[in-house]
Amino acid sequence: MNEETASKLARQGFDPARRRAITAWACLAGFMVLLAVGLAFGGRRLYRRYHVYCGDKLAREASGFMLEERWESASQVLHEAVKTYGQEPSVLRALGLLFLDGYDDPLTAAGLLRQVLASGKGTPEDVRRLSESLLKLGDLQEGKRLYDLLPAAQKASSQGLELLANILRRSGKADEADAMLRKALSRQPDDPRSQLRLALLDEASVFEVSQSVAAQSVWTIARRNDTVAVEAIGHLASSHTLTTTQARELLALVEQNPKAAPRDRFRVLSAYLRLRPLEREAVIAAEIKKHEGKPAGSLFDFLRWLGAERQYDQIVAMVPAATALRDPDVFLVYVDALSAAERWAELLKLMQSAKIPASDATVHFISAECFAHLEADLKEARAHIGNVYALAGPADLQMVRRAAMLADSKGLNDLAVAGYSRVAEARPSLRVGLLETMLEIQARDKNTPAMFGSLRQLVGLRPASRSYVDQLNYLRLVTGEELELACEAVLGFEKPAPPVADSAAVPQSLLRALAALRIGDTSRIAQEVRSVASQSRLSAGQRAVVAGLLALTGDDVGAYRIAESVPPALLLEEEQRFLRRAGG
Repeated sequence: MNEETASKLARQGFDPARRRAITAWACLAGFMVLLAVGLAFGGRRLYRRYHVYCGDKLAREASGFMLEERWESASQVLHEAVKTYGQEPSVLRALGLLFLDGYDDPLTAAGLLRQVLASGKGTPEDVRRLSESLLKLGDLQEGKRLYDLLPAAQKASSQGLELLANILRRSGKADEADAMLRKALSRQPDDPRSQLRLALLDEASVFEVSQSVAAQSVWTIARRNDTVAVEAIGHLASSHTLTTTQARELLALVEQNPKAAPRDRFRVLSAYLRLRPLEREAVIAAEIKKHEGKPAGSLFDFLRWLGAERQYDQIVAMVPAATALRDPDVFLVYVDALSAAERWAELLKLMQSAKIPASDATVHFISAECFAHLEADLKEARAHIGNVYALAGPADLQMVRRAAMLADSKGLNDLAVAGYSRVAEARPSLRVGLLETMLEIQARDKNTPAMFGSLRQLVGLRPASRSYVDQLNYLRLVTGEELELACEAVLGFEKPAPPVADSAAVPQSLLRALAALRIGDTSRIAQEVRSVASQSRLSAGQRAVVAGLLALTGDDVGAYRIAESVPPALLLEEEQRFLRRAGG
């Protein structure tokens, strides 16, 4: 455009700069309209993809920590992930595996893995791990149903075969499980993991020739440079027949294996020190020197090893408190070291003066442990243990158990039972042992209603156990509760109860004498009590009952002789009544 034309257009009101501006604004408006349309129809999809990407990224980060057995770091990552991406299958899966492999909590793991499968994004591996969780919970039928859903390739894998063998073993078919597993593994003679599994099966054989050949096979696999070799090295390091020469070779093998992690080396090093105790101080000093100055994040395996070797002061000396506070896994090792060294005041000061990289339940447990050792009246300790229970989530079950053990050791029986009960509910594999512990505490408290509850659960879990059945019937007969059930079990009504051998808990003759008392058969009381009075393995409470029964039959001398040796403080109130009948 020449100058004359431009001048003419300007006189007519045309402004090229203004037109360019209008054109630019029109283009921008058009773009915004198109963007709005795009967001309306495709924005949700883009946002969804971004959401999945972020969830997957955090799940991968947590999985990396889990591979290193850094459970607390994994837990913290997933704790943050759940806040925003808690419905993403990858996050749920990682969380489920954390509970299964890191916290040994198959109940919570099963619930999370079910959510993964319900999302439609589950994999055969999710099905296998869910089946594994259910087997740990004792749900054999559902575990088998899930195994049947696996693809043929997954069933034929070493992990699938292990799962099937576990199902057979839990069905009471241990020999069939071993035979099936051996046959299946033999079909994969070139697979290193199958070779190792077969060798371990042979090593468990009763035949010495098989054991010798198997040991050689495991050593052959250990000399490879792969992940299966690391598994073989770990197995050999735990062997009770390991020699010093073999330990030295294992140490060389694990140090040259590119797939071995530091924790694998430390496992072998512990085996070596077990065999060479005179070298212990020098080896530990050399390891400390080697790791001095390294960042805390890379020290976890080493510090955990120092803790296993009871080098608590060295841990505290190597790691400043400020450094430990930056890493959740290192922090717990540091806390355990202070606890084991009984540096309670120092630990409590740390807990009260800094932001702690741990869950609220963990913080309260550590505080409870400090106060339990520093105060006389246990008031603060009791309050913190209560807070552990109140604030504990599924990932804090280990803290609940440790709090219960602390309460038990300090005589806080109500808190101990509450904690053990909560763990027993969540961990079926621990339930029987924890119920037995609760029963002992309840007996010390002379809490017969609670004892009834624990014994009923134990009988429900182990109905074939004479010990639990006899203890329950003894309690029924001593207290006078549920007498019809007890008398039917001990004596029978329409037909006599079949004779059974004594359990370790209660002599059958004592149960029969008590049952005879409850139905008013005086002659049978005398007959039965004579056969039990001389038994030396009776508990204090049972001796008190025998003394009372002897007094009822007119044997005052025999009753008093037993009664004078019974300490009343150890007896249930119901047993004390029998003792009073004998003059005790």
